[in-house]
Amino acid sequence: MDKKILYRGDGLVGHIAFNNPKKLNSFDFHTIKELSNILDKIAKSRVRVVVVAGNGKAFSSGGDIEWEKEIGTLSKQEAKAQISFVQKTFSRMESMPQVFIALIDGYAVGGGNELAMACDIRIATENAKFLHPEVSLGTVAPLGATKRLPRLIGSGRAKYMFFTGESIGGKKAVEWGLADFLVSEKKIKEFMGSLLKKIAEKPVHALYLTKKSINSSFKKDLLDNFEAESYIKCSRSMENKELLDSFMKKKK
Repeated sequence: MDKKILYRGDGLVGHIAFNNPKKLNSFDFHTIKELSNILDKIAKSRVRVVVVAGNGKAFSSGGDIEWEKEIGTLSKQEAKAQISFVQKTFSRMESMPQVFIALIDGYAVGGGNELAMACDIRIATENAKFLHPEVSLGTVAPLGATKRLPRLIGSGRAKYMFFTGESIGGKKAVEWGLADFLVSEKKIKEFMGSLLKKIAEKPVHALYLTKKSINSSFKKDLLDNFEAESYIKCSRSMENKELLDSFMKKKK
């Protein structure tokens, strides 16, 4: 069975790649447990900077629809345990000493963008597309987006993305502050090589303490019970079930 996430360490640099290209790198609970195990490995290593990317045509299309449908059938306790675990795993990247860089080439949808926003720096290619379809599917973004997104781009623009479900490209993402750099496909290898070298050669304790200081107030309320409970409540609604079924039919 192919692994849904791949990891390799190269000296001071680590590479995490979501590896489910047939489903645009969507993830389920088991995939995030894989990610958590990889973070355990990184925490014990000498790696200083980690690139998070996706294989194929997407960074990540977020939660697998089949998993989202399954959440609606679980007990509230089990559903909340799964959502809370994913919240904690994403938030953990903000607490670790390593610098995490999201390389967004293609779609960052819903939970995929929540993953990208949990990284320290976001690099978008010209093919990048960011969107939050949760409201359109009758639910709520449960993995920190209702906090991270308005802090990055402002509450009005965040509400626009949530309320309309419209996508924005890499150029607009940089203009709004959702992505930090826009790099062409031709220059991405050179750009990433230079950025990784600059960060990896910095003193490890200075990197960690600077990151910790910046994130100390920014992330204190990101493990959000209201987000999780709202998502679970919506997952049990007939409206959400019908919208997810309709979405699946359209895909087929």
